[in-house]
Amino acid sequence: MRGRLTKWTRLAACVGLTCLLSCSPSAPSRAPQAAPVAPVVATERGKLEAPLVVQDVGFDAPESVLYDARADLYLVSNVAGTALARDDQAFISRVRPDGNMAALKWIDAVQPGVLLNAPKGMVLVDDVLYVTDIDCIAKFDRVSGRPLGRIAIAGASFLHDLTVDRAGTLYVTDSGLGEGLSASGTDAIYRITRDGALGTLVKSRSLGQPSGLWSDGDELWVTSFGTGELYRLSASGERSAGQRLSKGSLDGIVMHERTLFVSSWEAGAVYERTPTGFEERLTGLDAPADLGLDTKRKRLLITHYNLGALSIHQL
Repeated sequence: MRGRLTKWTRLAACVGLTCLLSCSPSAPSRAPQAAPVAPVVATERGKLEAPLVVQDVGFDAPESVLYDARADLYLVSNVAGTALARDDQAFISRVRPDGNMAALKWIDAVQPGVLLNAPKGMVLVDDVLYVTDIDCIAKFDRVSGRPLGRIAIAGASFLHDLTVDRAGTLYVTDSGLGEGLSASGTDAIYRITRDGALGTLVKSRSLGQPSGLWSDGDELWVTSFGTGELYRLSASGERSAGQRLSKGSLDGIVMHERTLFVSSWEAGAVYERTPTGFEERLTGLDAPADLGLDTKRKRLLITHYNLGALSIHQL
């Protein structure tokens, strides 16, 4: 397990020569790159255009990306350490759709009153930004970034992704990882209702270390990092048969116009669901972590954990 979880080891250097992005020394003031630097795999639905790459701007282990439609900005969570370190050093960035940085450390753990250790998944509900942080969900004001408290989830070890359904109920995955990134056995999906009631949808090792979540009506799509499965859960927690993609270590998931996109660390790719099954839509990616969706411009957003980068692809 530990050998496969390179995502969380905070590699200090880029790996391989076929990465999506080129490696270069950190230079926060440098303008973002925009170049066709990644191979693109075509499907019958067409090609993803060359990406806009936001790199060398100060990201530090960017794990998740979320589009704030009201502010028209991309939010990027930065672990800035190791995935389980309670070091209170993390931050959340704001990026403009043209790739320029609006605020590198919009929410910053060094600010008085801000506690943020290893932020991963994010979701917006009304005027509140919810962020997973090891065994808590941190809450922040959508406009100012002011902290609004934390929701502790007893027994959780590695809270990962968040989604919200049409009723405003939050769902969060626990990937079931503990110290040394060994299996903790806490694999679970929790839910929090609009009135703040916390409950367990399902808790079982059979979830396969669930990572990404996407709400689709009355069901949840779930990606598993441990078993490499994609499956659905009903509102009562009943699981579909599931499906294994050609490569595993699945992470991010989004849906665009009824089409699913899923990232795979093992494949170094983003898969697209087509009428005939899942096909690699983007390949040659280094550490593709979470996926986001710019619904206004119809863009796919990808964080690259090891390279400290965000790539923006036109759908």
